Amino acid sequence: VVYNTEYEVFDQWGSFTEVIKPGCLTAILPAADVRFLSDHSGLAMARTASGTLKLQDTPTSLDFTANLDPRQTIASDLMIAIDRGDISQMSWGFCVAPGGDSWNDDFDYRIISRCSEIMDVGAVTSPASPTTEITLDDDLEDSLLGGPDGTLGGSGPGGVGQDGTGSRARRIDVD
Repeated sequence: VVYNTEYEVFDQWGSFTEVIKPGCLTAILPAADVRFLSDHSGLAMARTASGTLKLQDTPTSLDFTANLDPRQTIASDLMIAIDRGDISQMSWGFCVAPGGDSWNDDFDYRIISRCSEIMDVGAVTSPASPTTEITLDDDLEDSLLGGPDGTLGGSGPGGVGQDGTGSRARRIDVD
């Protein structure tokens, strides 16, 4: 989520410009249980409640770090797609609080200033906002395709954690 940046949204009534304001998550973020998903669906790959997903609300954006486990096929496939550049953007699932948005008279410009819920963040093939990006942690990108046995894994600094099985967790950073 990049704040104070206009982007075009398409819905059943046509298109409109939308802007997300900083502070829209301030009241709900501390207690939010957010999942990291691919295209807003499927099995969760990380979650704030488990500590595998960290959210950071800054004055310019909502950023996150997801620690993924390559034993999860969907996580491995997603990491490869990000590494190849096939997936490069993200999205978020949210609900606008009552009175938390305003429209101009023509209903072609919307400002969101307060959300009542954030359900998920994650990688998407077609984001609503083209201003987002998703990348693999630089320290992990070089070892993404594995060690000498050809498996996902390897070691390195910056969040690679041993899980006791020989698999390594992977971290995705998003700005």
